[in-house]
Amino acid sequence: ALKSAAKPGKRFDKNISLLFTILYSLPAFWLATLLMMFFCNPDILNLLPASGIKPITGYPEDSGFLSKVMISLPYLILPTICYTYSSFAFVTRSIRANALDVFKQEYVKTARAKGLDEKTVLWRHVFRNSLLPIITMLSNVFPFAISGSIILETVFTIPGMGLTMYQSVDALDYPVILAIFTLTGIITIAGFFI
Repeated sequence: ALKSAAKPGKRFDKNISLLFTILYSLPAFWLATLLMMFFCNPDILNLLPASGIKPITGYPEDSGFLSKVMISLPYLILPTICYTYSSFAFVTRSIRANALDVFKQEYVKTARAKGLDEKTVLWRHVFRNSLLPIITMLSNVFPFAISGSIILETVFTIPGMGLTMYQSVDALDYPVILAIFTLTGIITIAGFFI
């Protein structure tokens, strides 16, 4: 993002901007289905498990915490990609936009006039100052992650709050729905405070 902001309008900047725009616009459920079709299909690439967070038979009895984590790791690769790609694209685009604004500031011109090399100007002056608006924007990622988890946990059959929400709405279980909305509100408020 910083490299594309350092040379706006160049070929690298246009390609990166196009890539992150496409990534941001892809629906999570569609990408999840596409990834499952390619990486979980025995006819194409059967590299990763399609659903759940552990083997159907469960963990071996003699397995410790670290071995359970290693067994569950392949189950979490595709959901992690689907959870994070859109937020990553949004944050990267925002960093680029903020860096473009910071490049126009007087202290960046002064740093260049003092003879600092472009790498030092980029990382010491532009990067630090372009992150300030991003930190305030990250509080909006918490509610987005929770709302996206409803669809993705249903697609990947992950036993979490999103799947519980879907099953509660389907069964008209109002106390569970109210509890999940309350927890979501608390997490959102905590994100704003942080």
